[in-house]
Amino acid sequence: MQGNGGGNSARQQPLSKKARVTHIGIVAKVLPSGVFRFLFLSILMAAACKEKGAKQATVEQEVTKSPRQSAQEDLPWSLEVVGHGIAFTPILPRGIAHLADGTLILGPMGNAGDAKVSNVLVKPGRSPTRELTQQTTEEGIVRFSSGEDGSTAIALGAGMDSYGGLISQVRSGAPAGDWKLVTLDHSISWPKGLTLRVDGDEAVDSYEYEFTVGNSSEDILYLRGPLAPRSAESGSPSPLDIPHLDELVLDWQTEVGRGQLQGSQGAVPWLEIRYAHGGDDWRARFYWLALDTDRVYLLRAQARESLATMMLASADQIAASFRPIH
Repeated sequence: MQGNGGGNSARQQPLSKKARVTHIGIVAKVLPSGVFRFLFLSILMAAACKEKGAKQATVEQEVTKSPRQSAQEDLPWSLEVVGHGIAFTPILPRGIAHLADGTLILGPMGNAGDAKVSNVLVKPGRSPTRELTQQTTEEGIVRFSSGEDGSTAIALGAGMDSYGGLISQVRSGAPAGDWKLVTLDHSISWPKGLTLRVDGDEAVDSYEYEFTVGNSSEDILYLRGPLAPRSAESGSPSPLDIPHLDELVLDWQTEVGRGQLQGSQGAVPWLEIRYAHGGDDWRARFYWLALDTDRVYLLRAQARESLATMMLASADQIAASFRPIH
């Protein structure tokens, strides 16, 4: 997922999946949490969609995100989906819908056009006590199951005899509970109703995954980082730095609130803004998620007013669940 862009001099362009130019801002504020105290930072991002047929102009200044800075930074970036007693690694790029009943449907990351689409369905249930093996139902559907009634199983789309093009590996014996995402340096819960789009792009001006409502390119939620304080000796700005900009809220935006919620590592501060775009009212909220004593991920959720309540509730869930992996 590439960096993001803004709108014109009067309004902010919301984020989309590709071709993003980013505006990042930071404002001085002492955090109420005792976990870490430093300047509030934020990335105000908006973008133009590079999906087929989309044409949206972007004119904000470009800034970049740091690459992996974890102890495992020499390893390739990876993502595992864990829950309901199994864990699997999707082959990237990939789109995965999370339905209201917990079912996951794996498919292409975006519009597949006229291409033949392969889908895999992961149905949650009780934790399997054995490895999942291939079976064929009386209806001719190929599925992978432990053979235990009501246990989590994988079903393949019509005409498929393997999940090999969508999933690289599956293992049982993973933790029970709702689905979560596990990367090299953090894990988060995955709210129902959000579609995951992930390409694993580690370019400096990129982030690896995002959540959307349906197939929207603008009503989205994503993490960006890790971001670290700028060293006094570093000289010119680096993609590894937290940028030092004067203002957080642009002059056509309105700050409407600040607060905090309880996270897995202590208090998580947030800031919310409102703005107008394309004839709609929009809300965006930023959360500062501590990765260690000085580095953070910035979580941003943005949605038009009609979807904002659902999107911000999902963002609260992700922010509260964020857990560093060291």
